Amino acid sequence: MNYHRLWLFLAASLVLLMLCAHTRWTEAGDNIEIWSEDSKGVERIYHCFWLTDAFPLRWSLNEKGVVDSDGKTYIDKNKVWVAINLAFEAWENVECSCLTVTGLDENDAECFTEISDVGLDLVNVITWLDTYDPPTGPTIAKGFNWSYVGPAIVLDGESRKISLNGDTITLSAEIYPDNTILHPGTTIDMDMTFNSSNPDFSYTLKANSDEYQVDIQTVATHEAGHLFGLSHTSMAFTGDDPATMRPHVGYGDVESQVNRRSPGPDEEAALVRWYPVQSDDLEEDTPCSWGSISGRVMHADEEPAGGVRVWAYDAGDTSQPKYETFTLSAWDAEVNSSNEVRREGEYTFSGVEPGQYYVCILPWLNGVPEEFVDDPELYNETTYYGAWYDIETDHADFETEVFDEFLMGSGAPDFDQDESFDLVEVKDGEIASNIDFITNAVD
Repeated sequence: MNYHRLWLFLAASLVLLMLCAHTRWTEAGDNIEIWSEDSKGVERIYHCFWLTDAFPLRWSLNEKGVVDSDGKTYIDKNKVWVAINLAFEAWENVECSCLTVTGLDENDAECFTEISDVGLDLVNVITWLDTYDPPTGPTIAKGFNWSYVGPAIVLDGESRKISLNGDTITLSAEIYPDNTILHPGTTIDMDMTFNSSNPDFSYTLKANSDEYQVDIQTVATHEAGHLFGLSHTSMAFTGDDPATMRPHVGYGDVESQVNRRSPGPDEEAALVRWYPVQSDDLEEDTPCSWGSISGRVMHADEEPAGGVRVWAYDAGDTSQPKYETFTLSAWDAEVNSSNEVRREGEYTFSGVEPGQYYVCILPWLNGVPEEFVDDPELYNETTYYGAWYDIETDHADFETEVFDEFLMGSGAPDFDQDESFDLVEVKDGEIASNIDFITNAVD
């Protein structure tokens, strides 16, 4: 009888900020990642994702609904169910993605559960009563992923048992038929837990409200992104329309909260990248039109630049970047795969809407408070072991650069300057390739 390892990953948490307080840190990275052995026994970095055979993903809400620190219900489970379901639907409604989620119906008894703790039980639980690892202090919620760790295996009757800390489960043949390949990073369970010591959750928050409350739907949308494999974004802009995967929510900043109930273009692109709809499944009126941007970032000494942040701005609106990605590090499994030709320092924007873009690279100290730079838990693995692993070297210190070779110090690009930046044209079904950079390069 074969037993395989499973890894518990705290996908990420959402931190509560008072009003317009400054961001305490920026957590960044394309996707949730883990370390796992490849077929040769070498530790590599892998993305965490669901197999599409597991769709539709089922979730259940703890029957107590929203409770306070004494375990007393103050928002009924049916009202909470509606808010959580809207959060999942926001991701499910992303066009060109095959992701499907179901919480049944709020009138169906099976959509509620007595289970109160997160855990490896193949029940995807939403709860305010967790005792396993509940969020405390300013952390408003947490997402948990259980993902497979180990060389890829082919599932059959003898290889379905997965263990974690002495607990063993058997994967369903209905969801994972024989000959399904379980890759490192494959997620098989997810849970979401909220901070019951916060008495100010709301399911009816309006954009024009002046209430000091936390919107359940907004928080659940953010955490759901993690459960599907998305990491935090470093596009953590202030203002009324920040990214959904920004790692903080402003307490009392109601308009900002309400505007984060649906994923933005970068988050939609990430979902399409990992869970693309098959062409045979497209409805006639579904406009799935996208292209890609790719390139490589190198240092002046000809060493690859791994874990570098890359932004793409819509040329028609440069108020903030539209897409974000990161260059591959030497430890990424994609770089070391026998069937993929990827190199350290390469990056790809997938799922990009056709149009014209400005592409740039940015140093990590742009908007990231320096006192937190050495904490690897704030970043995904590729980002930390690429950009931060050599933080004391000159490789981590370079100027913001807009394609092609316009240097701008350490801040965000200034598109009001007089230079004529090179436009990158993205066409449907095509890759705008060779958008390359050399750090600190000058014409």
